[in-house]
Amino acid sequence: MASGRGEQLIQDLALLHTLGVRLVVVFGIRPQVHEALTAAGVEPTRIDGRWVADRAVMAHVEQVAAHQRLWLEARLSLGLPSTPLHGVELSVISGNLVTAKPLGVREGVDFDHSGEVRRVRASAIEGLLEKGSLVLLPPLGFSSTGEVFDLDASEVAQHAAVALKADKLILLGESEGLEDEQGALLRQLSPAEAEPRLTHAVPGSELARHLQAACTAAREGVARTHLLSWRNHDALLGSCSPGTAWAP
Repeated sequence: MASGRGEQLIQDLALLHTLGVRLVVVFGIRPQVHEALTAAGVEPTRIDGRWVADRAVMAHVEQVAAHQRLWLEARLSLGLPSTPLHGVELSVISGNLVTAKPLGVREGVDFDHSGEVRRVRASAIEGLLEKGSLVLLPPLGFSSTGEVFDLDASEVAQHAAVALKADKLILLGESEGLEDEQGALLRQLSPAEAEPRLTHAVPGSELARHLQAACTAAREGVARTHLLSWRNHDALLGSCSPGTAWAP
């Protein structure tokens, strides 16, 4: 979305929806939050690639998440004759569908409102999917005490895929996936083959987060997980055909 590829992605999602694919879309907001923090002169504390979500950081996280959710809902509501969504009625539902818990104190640092997924409300999401809705999940979670926590989008996607027993978990990122020593794209790996590569990934980097989520989801019952580049216009639709993308 930050790089202007949101419109094409939404058209692909709409097409998949019309083909009967039940979609749960988790969106990330890191680039937009980083931009907002820089503009505000806020420099968050970072440990292993994860920022400490104190009050100043959370104010921007919540604002950006709300803005991006509204942007997505608006684009998924387009129905003009000149748009690819003409004649397609998409019901987009979001809400308190992910519960979270705080990361707590790690290495002597209190992560404040940086959290991790406690539970995905699978039955509620399944009910929405059965009614033909597209479910939209922000990288936020809510506690039983009414607090809001900043979550990693790939972790939310992983937990949602496992809880829903999804056929596929698709992670869109900067890179095409994993490469071998000669730079050739690896098309298929088992979790056992892929996990050792985490030791070579930069802690907290997008590739490290996506690879961890992909391997964990595969080990916990998701049939196929894909690492795809959002720069590839055909990546999302192509992943719906067997054998076209990397999958642990």
